[in-house]
Order: sequence, then structure tokens, then C-alpha cells
Amino acid sequence: MLGPFWGLFGYYHKFIPRYAKIVEPLFSLTKKERIFIWTPIYQGTFVTLKRCLIANPVLTKLDFSQPFVINVDWSIREVGVIMSQKFEK
Repeated sequence: MLGPFWGLFGYYHKFIPRYAKIVEPLFSLTKKERIFIWTPIYQGTFVTLKRCLIANPVLTKLDFSQPFVINVDWSIREVGVIMSQKFEK
């Protein structure tokens, strides 16, 4: 259920300060024999991660004068694609 999100957050984790500490509650949902119940704690963690992703310098406006980088990850069940640009600043 959280698979696509783990891929996105995992790709950008190096840009998110204290990433491991932030995602700790969500990792507990993936433990074997754990019943998946979405609570306000998990919602808050998810919202925090989303805010971290849209904060500078992680996500910014596209510069169509610069080249794009496309990263693809796939499995039998799903495909994930990230289109990005590298900036010198």
C-alpha cells in the first residue's frame, strides 16, 4: 500500500533532514503480523514528509532551457518514473 511512496521518499531521502526519525512511525506499519490501521500519527508523518519534499531545494520550478533526467524503476506489479533536473546551485 505504501510501496509507491517509499520509492519516492527513498529517492529523495538525502534531501530530507532527520529522514529516518521522521519515517519511523510509518516503518512500523510494514512489520510482519502488524494490522494496518491509519491513525492521526501516521497521517501527520505522511504530511510532514510531503512538506519536506516540496520545500527548497528538493522541488522547484522546471527550467525548460536545461536538460531533464528520467529515472525509471519497475517490477512485475508497478512502474515508477521520476523526471528531474540537476542545478548547479
